[in-house]
Amino acid sequence: MTDKQKEKLERIFEIIKDELEPETEYYSYQTYRSRQSFYKITDGRTDDQVPKVIHWKNEEENLEGTDLSILDVLYDSDEDPQYSEINFFTLSKDKGFTKQPVDAQLIVEIMRLELFSHIKPGSGRLEESFIKIIPDPQSDRLNLDIFTKIYDSDGEIREYEYAQVDKFVDCLYHEADKKLKMIYTSASETAVDIQTIPEIQGLTKLYAPVEDLSLNSSDIQRIYEFLESWSDSKIAKALEVINENPDVKADIEKRYLNLIKLRAGDNAGLESFAKAGLTRKEFNLLNGKQIDKNFISLSYFSKEECKLIVDFIGSLVLNYLNINQFKNKAESAETESDLVEIYSTAADMVKKGILEEAKKNPDGWFSKLSVKFANLKVEDVMFEKTDFSIPDSDQLKAFIFYLGINNRREVYFDVFQSYCKELSEFFWFLPSVPKSSWGDTELALPKYTLKFQRTVIYKLGDGKRWRNKSFPEKSSK
Repeated sequence: MTDKQKEKLERIFEIIKDELEPETEYYSYQTYRSRQSFYKITDGRTDDQVPKVIHWKNEEENLEGTDLSILDVLYDSDEDPQYSEINFFTLSKDKGFTKQPVDAQLIVEIMRLELFSHIKPGSGRLEESFIKIIPDPQSDRLNLDIFTKIYDSDGEIREYEYAQVDKFVDCLYHEADKKLKMIYTSASETAVDIQTIPEIQGLTKLYAPVEDLSLNSSDIQRIYEFLESWSDSKIAKALEVINENPDVKADIEKRYLNLIKLRAGDNAGLESFAKAGLTRKEFNLLNGKQIDKNFISLSYFSKEECKLIVDFIGSLVLNYLNINQFKNKAESAETESDLVEIYSTAADMVKKGILEEAKKNPDGWFSKLSVKFANLKVEDVMFEKTDFSIPDSDQLKAFIFYLGINNRREVYFDVFQSYCKELSEFFWFLPSVPKSSWGDTELALPKYTLKFQRTVIYKLGDGKRWRNKSFPEKSSK
C-alpha cells in the first residue's frame, strides 16, 4: 500500500472502529472481475450480517461527513488486478485494515469457503465442477474449459459452463508454479472437496477418476465414444488401440484429420487429437444460439472464436471437397448457369458426405454438429464489433463455400464496426452473389476471378442507398 492509502485507511478506521464487533474479523477481496464487500465467517459460511458502515448495501457511498469510500480506498489503483492477482484485506476492531499476502493456501481456503457458502443448508444440492486449464500462448490469461453439474434434491440435473470458483483459477495456477492442468470441485451442504492435477502438496488431493478403460480395436463405436468423451485417459486409450487396426485408423483419419491439422498444424496427426479436439466450451459455442435456424451471428466474437467456427465448418467441407479442384472448375465456367451447376453438384456431394459420416457415433459432438451444419439454411451472416481477421486459406474458402449449401438465394452479410478484410474469391462462386451492408467499417469486396460478369449489391451503412457494381470492371481507355 502507498503511504497515502495507509493514511486514508487510518482516517477511515478512526471513524468506523466503534461500530465493529469485538473479536471479529471481516474479509474483503478484489479479483480482476469484481470486488467482494466485507463479510465475516459464521459456521463455516460467508455471512454478510456485518455493521452497516461496511455492509455491501453501502459500498458505493462515502462515509458520512467525508469524501471517502472504503472499498475505493482499499482498492485504489489506476489499474485493475491482473488475471493472476487477488488483493485480500482483513479488518478488525483490534488491528484495523491489514493487507494479506496471497498464496496458494489462502486461495484454496477462499475457494472452499465460496463453495460451501454457495450451497444453502437443507437444499440437498450437490454441485460438481470440472475445470480444465488450457494455457494460451498468445495471452497471459488462461483458457478454461468448464463443465459444472448441479444435482438438485428433486433429482433434476442441470449443466453449466461456469464454476463458482473460476475467478480464482488464474491466480491459483500462477501460485502453483503454472503446473495445474485440472481442478475438480465438489460441494454439498455438509462437505467440500477440491482435487487437482497435479496435487498441490498439503492443500489438495490428486484428481484421479476411476474410469473403465477396457477397449479393443474392433469396437469401432466405442472407439469413437472414447475419442469424443472429453476424458484424457479415454482419448489416450483410443489412440493406442486404433494403431492395431489400420482400417479403423483410416476411417478415423478421414473423419477428424482435417480438423486436427487446422487446429494443431499441417504436420499434426491423430496423436494431436487431445489438443485439437473440441472442448466442451467450444462445442457449446458452435451448438449455441449464435448459430441457429437461418443465421450465423459472429457479433462480438474474438478472432479466436471466429477461427473456431471457420475451422470446424471448413473442415467438414474439406472432408469431401477438393478446394483447389473446385476453384479451377468455377473459374473455368463460361456462364453463370455453368457455375451454379458446378456449385450445386459439389454442395450436394458435401452435404451427403457430412450426413453419412454423422451416422457414426450420433450422440458425439462431431456428429451432432455435423447434422446441425449440414441442415442449416444460412440466410444471414452478422458481424458486429467482430474481429474476423481470418487470413485467406483453404478453410476460409470452404467456410464461404458452405454458406450456400442449403440456400441458393443470396446470403446477406451485415457488417458493422467489424474487422472483415478477407472473404476470399469464393464469395463470387456462390449460386447467388451475397448482398451486404457495411456500417462504420471498410468495404472489403474480394478479388473477382470469374470469366463472366456478375453484379454485387451493397450499401455503406444503415439508411444509405443500395448500390450495384458489376465485375469484372470495364477497363478505362
